[in-house]
Amino acid sequence: MKRVITVQHCQAVHHVNNMVGGVTDWELTALGLEQARHIGIALREKIGTSSNYKLYSSDLTRTRQTAEMIAEHLKLTPIYRQELREISMGSATGQSQEWFKINQIPRPNDLPWIYHKMMPDAESAVEVYARVSKVADELEKSTDNDFIIVGHGGSLSLFTARWLNLPISILEKTALLGSAGGVSFMSERDDNARVLNVWNDTSYMLQKP
Repeated sequence: MKRVITVQHCQAVHHVNNMVGGVTDWELTALGLEQARHIGIALREKIGTSSNYKLYSSDLTRTRQTAEMIAEHLKLTPIYRQELREISMGSATGQSQEWFKINQIPRPNDLPWIYHKMMPDAESAVEVYARVSKVADELEKSTDNDFIIVGHGGSLSLFTARWLNLPISILEKTALLGSAGGVSFMSERDDNARVLNVWNDTSYMLQKP
């Protein structure tokens, strides 16, 4: 039975400076670093340091910093993958949220959100689904059973959908929305059914009394 823990990166600079996130290389804020430390401590208390978990992360700075903090407490070595990067916003990269709201392409009512590109040169969600699926495919084929995935709000939600074997047709009218610092737990039963055990638990990033 395989087990997957996903962690959305903690508070980053673009969360507080009104800039577009995407594939920009924003760092965590001081609060975000502290949140990541708390997640590492909480996960150590839950799964220990003698586990056989493999830790995968997006290679962007904010996810690397989150993963490194978790890795330090769990005594793991992160494996960085470009496939886990956030959705690319194309020419909106490096722009303010205000600029983006003015210049983004409105989604036609008859076009499901997963196919829509918010900028002409941006990625669509279905393209992100395809690239994060490469990591999910590796996990399925791996002889290892326990994994931690550190990612971004958009790409991590699509990775979750892929791991749960939700087809594109389901995602046309369904979306999984997480938040900064959210921790989720998934598993695979003996009958191979995929289970979402816990979704977006933000209590892990809070300091324990």
